[in-house]
Amino acid sequence: MKWLLIAVLLAIMQAPPPVPGKAANQLGGSGQHVQNNASNNQNAPPASGPGGNQDEGQAQARHDERETIIIREPAAVTHKDTWDKAYVVFAGLLVIVGALGVGYAIKTLRAIERQADLLAEQISLMRDTAQRQLRAYVLVSAALLKFKRPDVPEVQVHFKNFGQTPAYEMDGWIGMYIGDYPLASILPPAPYNLRKGKEPLAPGRVSIHIIPRDPPIPAEYVRLLGTPQGTIYVYGEIRYKDAFKADRYLKYRLIHGGLEAAKTFEKDGVLCALLKPDTEGNEAN
Repeated sequence: MKWLLIAVLLAIMQAPPPVPGKAANQLGGSGQHVQNNASNNQNAPPASGPGGNQDEGQAQARHDERETIIIREPAAVTHKDTWDKAYVVFAGLLVIVGALGVGYAIKTLRAIERQADLLAEQISLMRDTAQRQLRAYVLVSAALLKFKRPDVPEVQVHFKNFGQTPAYEMDGWIGMYIGDYPLASILPPAPYNLRKGKEPLAPGRVSIHIIPRDPPIPAEYVRLLGTPQGTIYVYGEIRYKDAFKADRYLKYRLIHGGLEAAKTFEKDGVLCALLKPDTEGNEAN
C-alpha cells in the first residue's frame, strides 16, 4: 500500500500541467472519436488481421487531424473580422480625407481663378493706360477768320498732334456755312467727289486747313455777319490712325456769331475774328 501511494505521487508530479482550452477540445474530439468508432464497428466488416488494425488506426488519426482544424476555425474567423472592420474604418477615413482634399483643392482653384482675373484686369488697365499716354491726339489748337475782303472771309483752322506718337494717314475736310443761330437745318456734308490728301502728323506738329468763302457774300448780308442772323459755321472732320493701328477721328463745329456778340481785332492791317466752339458737333475718340 505504501509503495502504491508513492507511485501515484510520482505519476502526478511527472504529468504536464493542463493547457487551458486544450483539455475540452481533446475530450470533445475523443467523444466524437468514440462515436465514429462505434459507427464503424457496427457497419464495417471484421478485420482479417493485424494489417487491418494498422490501416484503421491511420485513418482514424487523419480524421482526428481534420476535425481538430475544423474546431480551430472560429478563432481565425474572429481575427479576420477584426481586420475587416479596421479596413472599413480606415477606408471611410480615407474617403473623408479625400473629400476634404477635393473641397480644399476646388476652393484653391477658385481663388487662383479670381487672382488670374484680377491680374488680367490689371494688365488690361495698364495696357490701356499706356496706349492713352502714348497715342496720338489730333485736336484743334486755333481757329480764326480773316477778312481780307469784307465779302470773302477766309477760314484758318490749326490742328495739332498733342500726343507722344505720330498720327498716320491723316486726312480731313472743312466746310463753311452762313445762317441763323441756332441752326434750323442740317449742315451740308462734304462733297462726294472731294479729294483728300493724306499726311502723317508728328508729335507737336501743326497742320493748317484754309478755306475762303466762294462765292462772295452779297453786299446786303455783309453787315449781318457775326450776328444771330448771319452766324458763320465752320465745321468738318479729321481722320487718322494712331501708333497702335486704331482708327481715330475728330469732328468739330466752330462759329462766328451766335447769341453772343462777335469780337474782332486787326492783325497786320487785316480784320480778324477768333472762332469759338459751338454747343454741339464737337466729338473725338
